[in-house]
Amino acid sequence: MQIILRFIDICMFKAGPADIPASAWLMKLSLLCYFILSLLINTFEYGFLVSFLASIIEIVFVLFVVNILLQFRGLTNRYFQTVAAIAGTSSCIGIVALPVMMLFHFFEGSEDVRVTVLAAWLMILLTLWSLAVTGHIFKQALAIKQGTAIVIAVAYVILLMTVIRFVITGVA
Repeated sequence: MQIILRFIDICMFKAGPADIPASAWLMKLSLLCYFILSLLINTFEYGFLVSFLASIIEIVFVLFVVNILLQFRGLTNRYFQTVAAIAGTSSCIGIVALPVMMLFHFFEGSEDVRVTVLAAWLMILLTLWSLAVTGHIFKQALAIKQGTAIVIAVAYVILLMTVIRFVITGVA
C-alpha cells in the first residue's frame, strides 16, 4: 500500500522516482499493472489482439527509451526507479482514465452530446496531467530542466503513438 501512495505522490508532484526503491521486482510488478491497464484502455479503441500488441509495444517502448535516455546522461543506476515510476504513475492515471473512457464510449453517438463533450475534456485533462507527470519523472531522473523534460515527455508520447500506429496499421 505504501508504494501505491508513493506513486500517487509522484502523480501529485510531491515525490520523484528517487523516492521509489530501486527494485527489479517492483519494476516488473509496476510494468504488469501498466500492461493490464493499458490493455483495458486500448480495448475501447481496438480488438483484444490489437490491444494486446499495443500494450506490449508500450512496455517495450518504456524499457527501451528510459534505457537510452539514462545511458545518454550516464545515470543507468536510476533505471529500475525510473521505469517503475513511469509504469506506476501511468497505472494510477489509467485507473482514473478507465471510467472516463467507459463514460466516453458509452455515450458516444448519443443525442445528448454534453456527456460526450465532458468525457472528451476529461480525457484531454488526463492526457495533459500524464504528460506533466512524465515530464516530472524525466526531470528528476535525468537531472534536467523542467522545459527540457516536458519536451522529452511530449516527444516520447508522440513517438510512442507513432510506433503503435505504424505497427498496428503499417502506416505512421
